[in-house]
Amino acid sequence: MKEKVYKYSAISLIVINFITLYLFYDYFTENPAMFRGLGILMNFFRLIIFSVGLGIILLGIRLFFHLRKKTNPIKTHFLYIFSAILGANLFINWLICIFMELIKLDSMLNFAFFTLLAISIFSIIDIYKLNFINKNK
Repeated sequence: MKEKVYKYSAISLIVINFITLYLFYDYFTENPAMFRGLGILMNFFRLIIFSVGLGIILLGIRLFFHLRKKTNPIKTHFLYIFSAILGANLFINWLICIFMELIKLDSMLNFAFFTLLAISIFSIIDIYKLNFINKNK
């Protein structure tokens, strides 16, 4: 179990790195115009919506298996680990943008970002609790 979590965590970080590189180079290849950077902002918002949606769906599946008291196939699933790491990464990026004053704190996206934080924290704790804490204690 631990090996799968480590492997999927490494793969998730690599995929997130490729997404970040794509967004970085997409920004620098845009034509200089009045709304330069709007494309990267829209990609960032789409990534946030995707991450929140994926996290909610996976937590719903996780809750379904927990309430049915069935074996949980999602506890070491790649998408569950990817969703948790992507959510944490996007929240950290949002905090950096807030501290650099690129995004105002009173924006309408605060709810989405705090939802993303809650989903990623719950998922990371769930993954850690299920796979790394010895149940015999």
